[in-house]
Amino acid sequence: MTSYRFGQFRLVPDQRLLERAGMPIALTPRALDLLVMLVRHRARVITKDEMLAVVWPGREVEEGNIAQQIHLLRRALADAGECVVTVPKHGYRFAAEVTECSESPRHAGITQHALLWDGRAFLLPEGSTVVGRADDVDVQLLLPSVSRRHAQIDVRGLDATVRDLESTHGTWRGVTRVQGAVPLVSGDEVRLGSALLVYRFTRPDDTTV
Repeated sequence: MTSYRFGQFRLVPDQRLLERAGMPIALTPRALDLLVMLVRHRARVITKDEMLAVVWPGREVEEGNIAQQIHLLRRALADAGECVVTVPKHGYRFAAEVTECSESPRHAGITQHALLWDGRAFLLPEGSTVVGRADDVDVQLLLPSVSRRHAQIDVRGLDATVRDLESTHGTWRGVTRVQGAVPLVSGDEVRLGSALLVYRFTRPDDTTV
């Protein structure tokens, strides 16, 4: 399996994973597709037509969609400097120095559960993680609609569940209000009050489930 390292970042296309200093970074699917494309073909300029054909195949979209996703990329990669360079009237090029690595599944990364919110990733260790607004919770979300001790994520090996802690505005998985312990699947949206988080599970066998 191939990974790419630049600055504090590690990109693993087969896992659809971008990490900064070992922490997963939340990107939109199309922003991640563009990043993979730019990094793999970093020796040349990628035209906008190429990007549209690969990332939006068979769809009629405006070039503004590319600019929007590039903006998200640049914001996520700000710690690595000016990685994505605009080449006027041509397209974009990945300018950061990249180290290409071949990794075995054993070294591809530890099994990890995470909550993604507001561009940040909160790793969930084995056991219970309390999410809320209070100073003594494990994951703090400073929003008025989030209760002091709002919800609890329980991790047991490869499995994770979410439960509400009698919060004022409730906990939701997708469109379903959480009652009792509700299993989580990677990609699930979890809403705590007005805070919308995404649960992500990455395992070291090249699979995100």
